[in-house]
Amino acid sequence: MGNKVLLVADVMTFDPLVVAVGVSLEEADVVLRSTYVRGLPVVDTNGALVGVITDANLAAYRFHRTPSSERDQKDAVAAR
Repeated sequence: MGNKVLLVADVMTFDPLVVAVGVSLEEADVVLRSTYVRGLPVVDTNGALVGVITDANLAAYRFHRTPSSERDQKDAVAAR
C-alpha cells in the first residue's frame, strides 16, 4: 500500500441537507433530530453558504438562551 493522502473530497458529503437562513430554530432542531446529523449548512436565498447550525448550538440555546456569537463577544470583552 502506498501513502495515499486522503482529501476532504474523499470523505465529504457531496449533496448535503441544508437549511435556509430564515428557518426557525425549532425547524432546524426537528431536521437535526430526524436525520441524525450533527450539523447543517445554512444558506442564503441564493444558495450561498452563510454558516453552520449544529446540535451543540441548539443545545446551548435551549439551556442558556444566549446565541454563541453573543457569548463569544462577552468572552472577548472579559478577556481584555
